[in-house]
Amino acid sequence: MKPRLSITLQVTLVFVLFAAILLMGAGMFAYNSGRDALQAATTADLLSVVNEKQAALDDWIKERLMDIAVPAGLPRVLDDLADLTAAPDSPKARAARDHLVRDLKPRTGPGKEFLMLFVMDPESGKVLAATDPREEGTFREDRAYFVNGKNGPFAENPYNSLGLQGPAMTVAAPLRSADGRLLGVLAGHANLDTINAIISRRTGTHQSDDAFLVNTSNLLVTQPRAMTDPAVLRRGIHTEPVRRCLAGQNGTMLADDYRGVPVIAVYRWMPERRLCLIVKIDQAEAFAPSRAFGQTLAIFGALALLVASALAAGMARIGTRSILALQAGATRFGRGELDVRLPETSRDELGDLARAFNRMAADISERAAALRESEERFRTAFEYSAGGMCLTGLDGRLLQVNQTMSDMLGRTKEDLQGTPFNDITFPEDRAIGTEAIHRMLSGETPSAAFEKRYLKKTGEPIWAHVTSALFRDSSGEPLHFITQIEDITERKRAEEEIRQLNTELEQRVAARTADLAERNRQMETFTYSVSHDLKAPLRGIDGYSRLLLEDYYESLDEEGRTFLKTIRHAADQMRQLIEDLLAYSRMERRSLASNKVHPLGLVQTLLAERTEDINTRNVSITVNMPDVVVRADPEGLAQVLRNLLDNALKFTGKIPDPHIEIGGQEKEKYCILWVRDNGIGFDMRYHDRIFEIFQRLHPAEDYPGTGIGMAIVQKAMERMGGRVWTESAPGKGAVFYLEVPK
Repeated sequence: MKPRLSITLQVTLVFVLFAAILLMGAGMFAYNSGRDALQAATTADLLSVVNEKQAALDDWIKERLMDIAVPAGLPRVLDDLADLTAAPDSPKARAARDHLVRDLKPRTGPGKEFLMLFVMDPESGKVLAATDPREEGTFREDRAYFVNGKNGPFAENPYNSLGLQGPAMTVAAPLRSADGRLLGVLAGHANLDTINAIISRRTGTHQSDDAFLVNTSNLLVTQPRAMTDPAVLRRGIHTEPVRRCLAGQNGTMLADDYRGVPVIAVYRWMPERRLCLIVKIDQAEAFAPSRAFGQTLAIFGALALLVASALAAGMARIGTRSILALQAGATRFGRGELDVRLPETSRDELGDLARAFNRMAADISERAAALRESEERFRTAFEYSAGGMCLTGLDGRLLQVNQTMSDMLGRTKEDLQGTPFNDITFPEDRAIGTEAIHRMLSGETPSAAFEKRYLKKTGEPIWAHVTSALFRDSSGEPLHFITQIEDITERKRAEEEIRQLNTELEQRVAARTADLAERNRQMETFTYSVSHDLKAPLRGIDGYSRLLLEDYYESLDEEGRTFLKTIRHAADQMRQLIEDLLAYSRMERRSLASNKVHPLGLVQTLLAERTEDINTRNVSITVNMPDVVVRADPEGLAQVLRNLLDNALKFTGKIPDPHIEIGGQEKEKYCILWVRDNGIGFDMRYHDRIFEIFQRLHPAEDYPGTGIGMAIVQKAMERMGGRVWTESAPGKGAVFYLEVPK
C-alpha cells in the first residue's frame, strides 16, 4: 500500500513548489535579461571595432595608392624609362636600368611601404626593371594591376601569392611622358604587415577578442591572434560567419570559430575589396558576468526558498484545521450517520464548503428516504402485478417471483426460487431465452421481447409474451434480469384458428385464380375464333363486291354501284372494329414488360411512319421532348402514342392550318408526355366518356372511327402504372397528357 501524505504536508509542498517555480522564473528572467544585455553591449563594441578597422583599411589602401603615384611622377624615373625603352640592349639602356633600380630600391624592403617595385612594358607587360632581378624578363600582361594600372593608380584586392608563399596585394600607376604618352606601368607588392597590424590591433578592453580578413577563396589575408603559425594563411576558413559574409551578408551571430570555440562574431562584407572582415570574442569572456550573476541568484534563491518553506508549513497548519474537521464529518457521514452536520463558523471558502456539505447531507437524507419509499413501491408493484414477474440471476436461476407467476405455472414461490429458467421452459423454445440473455449481456440491446412456451407443473405448455431487461450497477456491471410475463395462450389459440382460416381462404383464392385463368384461356380461344370466323365472311363480302365493281361496273346502274360501294365501306368498318376489339382484348390480357424506353425515339419512329399522311394533309408538327428514359412496355407505349397521334391527325383534318405539338417534361419520379392539337376540341363535361369503349363525341359521318382507340390508351396506361387525362374546349383543340413512371 502506497504511503499517504497528510493534507497539511500536501498544502506545504504546494506552497513550496509554487515559491520554487516563482523564484526560478524570476531568476531565469533576470539571468536571461542580463545575458541579453551583455550580448547587446558586446555586439555594439564589436561593431564599433569593425567600423574602425574598415576605415583604417580604406585609409591604408589610399596611402599605398599615393605611395605608388609619387615615384611614377618623378622626372628622373620617366627619363630613365625613356632611355631604357629607346634602345633596350644598348649600354645607355643598361645604365638607365641600373639608375632606375637605384631610384626605386630605397622604397622597398622590411619596414618600407613595398616589398618590391618593378616597371612593365605598356604593350607586352614584360618586366623591364625590378628591385628583385629575378622578376626581370617575366610577363604580367594578364594581371589586373597591369591592365588597370595603365589608366591610373590601382590597388588589386589581396590574393594568395605563390611567389611570396602567402597573401599579397599589388598597387600600380601609369608612367607617362610630359606629352601624356604611356611609357610603362610601375607596380609594387605592398607590405601587408601594416594591414596585419591594423586588423589585429586590440581595443584593450577584452582578453579574447580577435579580428582577421578572409578573401573569396576562404583563405586568411591577415594573421589571427589566436594562431601564430604563418602557415595558417594558407589554410581555408569555413565557419558559419565566414560563409554568410562571403555570401554578401553583414550581421552578428553566436557560432563556433575556426578553433571550434563558441564566440560572438560580427561579420562585414566589403564589396569594393571583395574581402570579409571578421571580429569576434569568446562567449566565455563575454558572458562571464552573467554566470557570476547567476550563481548569486542561485544562492539568494535557495535562501528565499528556505524562508518560504517555513512560512508555508506554518500557514498550512492553520489553513488545514477546518479541512480536517470537514474530513472527520464526511467520514462519519460516509459510515451511515446521515444526521451529521458540520459547523458553519467562518465566512470564507471553507465556510462555504461546510454549508455546501450540509446541504448535500440534507439532500442525500431526503433521497435515501425517497429511495426506501421507491423500493417499497417497487416491491408492492412486483408482488401484486397483474402479470407474472421475476428476478433472474446472471446464471439463469430465478431469484424472486411474484404470486401471479406462481399461479400461472401452478408452482409455489419456494419451488420456483433457485430454479434455472430453462427447467420451466418448453424444450424447443429454450434457445430463444438463451439468445436474448446473450444479446443483453453483450451490450447489443438493453432489453428484449419475445414469445416462448413455459411448462406448468403438470407438464402442460402455456404460451407467454416475455419482456426482459438487464439491470446494471453505477459502473455498468450487470446485476440481474427483471422479466415480465404475459399469458397469451388464448391469443395463440385464436391466431391458430385465424391461420387455418387464412389457409382455407388461400386455397379458395388459388382455386378461383385457376378458374379465372381457365376462363381467360377460353376467352382467348373465343376471341381468336370470333376474329377468324368474322373476318372470313367479311373477306368474302369485300372480295365479291370488289369483283362485281371491277367486272360488272358497266352493267350496273348508278344505284347498284352505290350499293356495292356502301357494302365495301361497311365491310371495311366491320374489319377495323374487329381489329380494334382484338387490340383492346390483347392489351387487357397480355403480360406487359417494364423496360427502359426512350419516348423521343418512339415519337420519331411514329412520325416517320406517318410522313406521307402528314405531308398530304399539310400538318405542321412540333416535337419539344427531352431525351429522357422511362420504364414502360415498349409496344404498349408505342400503341398509346400512335393512337394519340392518329386522333390528332383525324380531328385537325378540317382545320385551315393544322398544327400538332408532341412534348414532354421530366419530373422527379415520372415523366409527363403530351400531344396537343388545334383541332375541333370537345366539351370538358364529357371528358370521362372519351376513354370509354364505343363512346364517340362526334358523328361517324364527319370523323370516322370505332370508338375504341382512346379506351386502348387508358387501358395501356393503367397496365403500365401510369395514367392519362385530357384538357379541351370546343373549337380550341385538345391536349392529351400521359404520366409515365421513370
